[in-house]
Amino acid sequence: MADLLADNRIEVMLAHPQKVKIIAPAQIKTNKNGSEILTKLSKADLIPEACYSPKEEREAKEVRCRASLVGLKDSDQESNPFPFLQD
Repeated sequence: MADLLADNRIEVMLAHPQKVKIIAPAQIKTNKNGSEILTKLSKADLIPEACYSPKEEREAKEVRCRASLVGLKDSDQESNPFPFLQD
């Protein structure tokens, strides 16, 4: 959703859920109450932001992560090609 909004040049702010919960705990949790709380926090510039990476950066990171996992799998197989034959 954030990518769609950003593609249409709509500003996106991703709030850090745990930190917002600490700042503004709600007794009654509904979408209306949550949106009102977030609106008040936003107007006071008190919303703790979570890290939001552009789509291209996330895709590159995913490729690096997969390559790393494949490398771990390959190195594990090289060190022990027959794990089922362990003592």
